[in-house]
Amino acid sequence: MAASSSRGPKQSSPLTWTMMNVATWNVRGLNRRDHQVAVADLVGEFRLHFIGLLETRVSPLNYARIQNIVLPRWSWFNDTAGPGNRIWIAWDSAYIDVDVLNVGEQFVHCRVFIGQLHEHILVTVAYGANDIITRRELWHALDSLSDQIDVPWLVCGDFNAVLDDSEICGTAGDTSSLWRSFGLSREHWTSNSTYARGVVHLAQLQL
Repeated sequence: MAASSSRGPKQSSPLTWTMMNVATWNVRGLNRRDHQVAVADLVGEFRLHFIGLLETRVSPLNYARIQNIVLPRWSWFNDTAGPGNRIWIAWDSAYIDVDVLNVGEQFVHCRVFIGQLHEHILVTVAYGANDIITRRELWHALDSLSDQIDVPWLVCGDFNAVLDDSEICGTAGDTSSLWRSFGLSREHWTSNSTYARGVVHLAQLQL
């Protein structure tokens, strides 16, 4: 998902896929009460089963307290190794089981079992670095993951990159290499496996 210059947290339209409702959101801080309420409202409104929260900015001392406020009955995983506590995932364990397979500084990769369907899928929640050079490590990681795909795979999050220059707003300098490398990686992910079903470009909503 492309970066935005708006003040509020960036919210993505939820995706209903294989009978599972998924969303990712760059919340730009989860310490504020209004952000906590907004996340809970999003989950309720769209009946989500899985959500990725990016840039939570929460101190480790407050993890449990805030998670219990936002979604007390859900299961959580924190990207504790990532700088700035960048990625959290949460899921409704009454509907799905989640097994975290791989964690990098810019992604969390997991296998999801949908009990009612007796089906597994893979979900990767990504948060691309602001620095172009560092962000290339994410492309390489996703390329590597794509070689191991044996079930349907969803890649979602905030990539800090765009697929087309028409999507750019307020960015200075030459960004051509940014979206070119993203596009090439995307082609590799979707063509490297018979299980790939393309990349869904979700619309952004603003609060």
